[in-house]
Amino acid sequence: MGHRDFNSTECPGDVLYGRLQELRDAVAGALGVAPAARPSVWPLLRPGAAGPQVRAAQYLLRARGFSDVPVDGVFGADTKRAVAKLADVHNIDKHTCAATVRAGTDETGYLGSDIWPLITPKVRASENADVEKAVTTLHRAGADRAHSAGVLDATRWKRLLA
Repeated sequence: MGHRDFNSTECPGDVLYGRLQELRDAVAGALGVAPAARPSVWPLLRPGAAGPQVRAAQYLLRARGFSDVPVDGVFGADTKRAVAKLADVHNIDKHTCAATVRAGTDETGYLGSDIWPLITPKVRASENADVEKAVTTLHRAGADRAHSAGVLDATRWKRLLA
């Protein structure tokens, strides 16, 4: 797994991150064991990202009280500011690796594995209008409706966001 599976960081980079399953499979083969299943992970969203995951995140941020966040599906300055404030309020340390520091990448306001649990409530979608809109957005993007049946826990949220 990469640092991004635990924190809001790009580490180990998109190329290496995309090859981690290949590495898991190769290690399993060398050990003579069954390949490991792909882990269920939170998506990493960053400024400039666009699409249904971003729109769902914006609804979820609004459900958390960030009413100034637009719901336009574009990870812009207002979304970044809300995510950064949420991280700050919850004392989430900024995690960066040496490669991103050397590259001059500012990961402030990235929405990753340490922030998603703060905005994905353990509720039924119908209990909050913005949460329901987030789930509807993900359904329209092709998420399986079965993953949103009942109480939404971390596992169901990850599947909806996949």
